[in-house]
Amino acid sequence: MTKRLIGLTGGIATGKSTVANYLATAYNLPILDADVYARDAVSVRSPILSQIAQRYGKSEILLADGNLNRAKLGEIIFHQPEERI
Repeated sequence: MTKRLIGLTGGIATGKSTVANYLATAYNLPILDADVYARDAVSVRSPILSQIAQRYGKSEILLADGNLNRAKLGEIIFHQPEERI
């Protein structure tokens, strides 16, 4: 039997997680959630978060508990075109 890879894409709140959870439950399919990997990449004390904090300043981009201030990073990225890749 040929294995297939299914990718789910879409905008915010379009049901991607709902469909993924349905497929996982109904068909016993493994799910790789990119959001989980993205959050892991910027977890407290991760090298990536350290680089982000170094670029934008710890007091600007980190919350009191050391986590990434996603709202602030979004504000920077979406309001400063030069900061986009």
